[in-house]
Amino acid sequence: MAATTRAAAVLGLVLLAGCGAREGNLTGAVTVDGQPLKRGTITFTPADGKKSGVSAPVADGRFSAVVPSGEMTVKVNGDKVVGKQQMYPGAPEVEKVEELVAPEYNDQTTLKVTVKGGPQEETFAVKARK
Repeated sequence: MAATTRAAAVLGLVLLAGCGAREGNLTGAVTVDGQPLKRGTITFTPADGKKSGVSAPVADGRFSAVVPSGEMTVKVNGDKVVGKQQMYPGAPEVEKVEELVAPEYNDQTTLKVTVKGGPQEETFAVKARK
């Protein structure tokens, strides 16, 4: 009897594991006008809009993210340092940044990727804002 119960429990766990959506381990590169994106963020949002998105930092043109499988909309944001600023009188100066990446790759993105589940390498080549 105990062997039957254990077998049923194992089968149940196997079936449950197969029911969930697989995740993809996305790694890859982001370039802006052919050069690695020095500092920014990449966001993957399900194209159907039914789940929340996943964001990951981009450093020296590379990113790594665990993303649900399926069709994703991709947004790329990058920082362009344009000077220094003081947030309030007496505060230390900090970098003043503007968006580097063109709107068609972030606010008005046209980028898509299909996440298959498991390890996946992707490259996103975007253009700078004019």
